[in-house]
Order: sequence, then C-alpha cells, then structure tokens
Amino acid sequence: MYLMPDVVMRLRPVLFESLAPGTRIISNSFDMGDWRPEQHISAAVSGGLYLWIVPAKVSGHWTLSIDGHGEPMDLEIDQHFQDIEPQLQGRDQGYFMEDVRLHADRIDFHAVNRHRSYRFSGRVDGDGMSGYVHIQDGDEISVAHWQATRS
Repeated sequence: MYLMPDVVMRLRPVLFESLAPGTRIISNSFDMGDWRPEQHISAAVSGGLYLWIVPAKVSGHWTLSIDGHGEPMDLEIDQHFQDIEPQLQGRDQGYFMEDVRLHADRIDFHAVNRHRSYRFSGRVDGDGMSGYVHIQDGDEISVAHWQATRS
C-alpha cells in the first residue's frame, strides 16, 4: 500500500503501541514526523525509503537490582520512540548517564558517579528487563546479573 502523509501520521501511534519490539516498518517517500527513522535511503524520483525498527516500551518507573550488590535502585525512563532518557538513583546518590541506547528490545546504558561505574546491557520483556552489568569500583572490575521491574 502507498499511504499519504496524513494517513501515516494517524497510523503512527497505532504502529508504535501495537507492534512487537523489533518489527520493521518501511515507508516509501514519507517519514513519520518526529519518529526518527533508523535509516533513510535517498532516491532521485521519490522521497526515498525510510526504515524504522519498533522499540520496546520502557517509559516509567523501574526498580533495578544487581545480584550481590546491596539495595535496589530507582530507574526512571522518559521515552520518545527509540530515544530514551534514563535517570538512575541509588542510596542518596544520582548517576550521570551516557552511552544510552534502545534498539528493538535491547537496552544499553552507562551510569557513572564519582565512586563507581555501571555499564548495563540487557533485554526488555514487557514490564521486566534483565541482563549483565560491568561494574568498575576503583581498580576492581566485576560482572553481575541485573534485573528491573516496572511499577
């Protein structure tokens, strides 16, 4: 089907909310506004081809635990399609977030404070996510399993 821009924009929230993470959407000629495509291939005749990969829905408040590493932390994520802004709060301390990425059901982020560095890598599954974290505390480096639950 060839859909006009106004139809694509009306369909956009339905696609984002109802399609599974990792689903690929291809459009000929028309973009989806502020939903940034993963790839755009220009063409001389039309507006080209656009590719989007549906991201997991991660917006909200999460309780994050690292096996063998004390109390749970609060993770708050603001999401605009594949662009996310996580904020991690541990025992009376916040973390600077960098290298943040959400691609389909895969999430990666690096949380740093003056004492410790956490490099999280995991997968999202509905209201849960889990994976492995590389922890650097001074000269010590370790790897642990982590999990988070959305509340």
